Amino acid sequence: MDWIDGKDLFGFVVEKNEIPRSGGRPYAQHTKVELNLVLHTTEGPTVKNALNTFAGEPNNASHFVVGESRIIQLRPLDAQAGALAVNSPHNPNDGTIQIENVGYSKENLWLPEDGLLKPLVALLAFLGAELQIPLTVPNAWPDDCSDIKTILATNNTRRLQAEKTWPAPQGVWLHMEVPWQAKNWHWDMGRVRRSVILQQAEELANQPVNGTSPSGGSDPLSGGDGQMSKPSNI
Repeated sequence: MDWIDGKDLFGFVVEKNEIPRSGGRPYAQHTKVELNLVLHTTEGPTVKNALNTFAGEPNNASHFVVGESRIIQLRPLDAQAGALAVNSPHNPNDGTIQIENVGYSKENLWLPEDGLLKPLVALLAFLGAELQIPLTVPNAWPDDCSDIKTILATNNTRRLQAEKTWPAPQGVWLHMEVPWQAKNWHWDMGRVRRSVILQQAEELANQPVNGTSPSGGSDPLSGGDGQMSKPSNI
């Protein structure tokens, strides 16, 4: 499976806005058999802002941008994205499907508003089932990050733990947990309520993919190349 544009994911139709690598270079293909999901924040307010950023930095594109009740695919799923830092010999872009969430990371516990939450839940439900990725938090890390004994925007304790096991355990990672991310040490998505998001995605995954749109009738969602440029503190 590579492109899923046009597919209806629980009422959200996937759009395509391909961001190819610079210079016409071919995509690097995944070599890992088991895939992980990695969640980012765009550190910008709009989908347009995110797409413009990636157009100017094409080698750093993720697979998807999600927000404003939209799901936009930028890269084919069988190709590597580029939003994670590559520090040889480590390339965590290989074997990860990456999702950019429109908005800003937060240091307090937070849950995305519906314009982001609902399409993200729909996309996670689909990708988890189709790519056989468990919708689980690696190492059962708590949403409040109480296990992290350092600041988030560094080679924090989760990253040090992950260095010993990556790409295991398979699941849904945050950028701030992916190891070998010097020099920027991005900390997205902060203290997001990931367990709540994944619980909703797991519940949705048990419903038909062509379910009723949230905008009509019953609402099934109610209740490397480098790194994208972001402020230095994210």
